[in-house]
Amino acid sequence: MGRWKCTLNEHVFDVIDTEAKAYWLGYLYCDGCVRKKDNRVELGPKDRDQLVKFCAFCSTNYLIRSLYPNGYLNYHVTLCGAKHLVTRLIQLGVVPRKTYNHSVPVYIPEGNLAHHFWRGCIDADGSFGLYPHAPNRKAVTIQLANKNKSLLDSFLQFINLGRVKEMKWGWEWDFSGQHPQRALPLLRTLYQNSTIYLDRKF
Repeated sequence: MGRWKCTLNEHVFDVIDTEAKAYWLGYLYCDGCVRKKDNRVELGPKDRDQLVKFCAFCSTNYLIRSLYPNGYLNYHVTLCGAKHLVTRLIQLGVVPRKTYNHSVPVYIPEGNLAHHFWRGCIDADGSFGLYPHAPNRKAVTIQLANKNKSLLDSFLQFINLGRVKEMKWGWEWDFSGQHPQRALPLLRTLYQNSTIYLDRKF
């Protein structure tokens, strides 16, 4: 049998000019990591279908592995030997140990690509809540959590809704509304007419 050969499009982020590139850049920034020491890109959401989409985007045949951190089933993929891809992601702000290192500004696509970037962030590090039995009226909450305050300030500027507040562990953008209708324009901005998204949040 012949030796298994890894495939990977290392130039996929050279130019951010499509919905998919903007989306996965946002997703990687919030839920991925790079290791310059051994040129690795790692992504580990709990949704296997999400990794299948990411691997197809990168044109890679790297294996998706299952993990059980703290008793919960998660999935993981590691793209090894991706020197050019790691270098490019670092230029775009996905730096090693980015949770605590914000020395490189995050590249946020402009124009029609911006909401795809933010949808990637929300799918990775955001949450929604609907409380139909809240006192007097229905309530909706939407959050995006990240330790990079400048990222959340940029999201606040993009959405012009909610607020950025300091938490014990870092920062969080938060929208809490007593009327679900206030959240619908935001959700439409992020998800309507999109082709790439986290299935369970969509």
